[in-house]
Amino acid sequence: MDENKNPKAAQHKAGINDIAAGVVMGAFAAWYFISATRITIPSSLSTSRLNAASVPELWGGLLFLLSVILIVRGALKVSKAKKDGYQPDGVSVSEKLKGWLTGSSAAIAMFAVLFAYVLLMNTLGFMIDTVLFLFCEFFILTRKEERNVLISAVLAVVFGIGIYVLFKYGFSMPLPQGFFKVF
Repeated sequence: MDENKNPKAAQHKAGINDIAAGVVMGAFAAWYFISATRITIPSSLSTSRLNAASVPELWGGLLFLLSVILIVRGALKVSKAKKDGYQPDGVSVSEKLKGWLTGSSAAIAMFAVLFAYVLLMNTLGFMIDTVLFLFCEFFILTRKEERNVLISAVLAVVFGIGIYVLFKYGFSMPLPQGFFKVF
């Protein structure tokens, strides 16, 4: 049955999508948080209670919390659709997974870019890695017909430098320099 014509089916599909995305995001958040807790900062390098590990730990914890909320929201949607009388059709799990992957390509691309951002942080350094990360995210999140490489590049550089200055000089946090030890 076409989900566009059946609101119960659409609600059920949205719930399944939320659950699947929440599980994937939760697994990533757990890995990210555990990795962030392993960041060691010598006490002589940071005079602030906030240090280079604080922000990734906060992001990992918040991402995990949002994952749980997404899973609960999905479960509530599925439950409501079933309570309203929706009976899932006979579509196979592999077909549903294929449909979910197709519909979630931007989210998958965002996770891939975030994963690369974390992996390349020590090699490229905070500022270069952040500029590349922001550029890729701007590109992914902008509709194809509205993409402008120059504007995305300028915004990525401006925000990347701004974030670097804020954490390096505002919070006195040592940040990974990568192979460019200029800043």
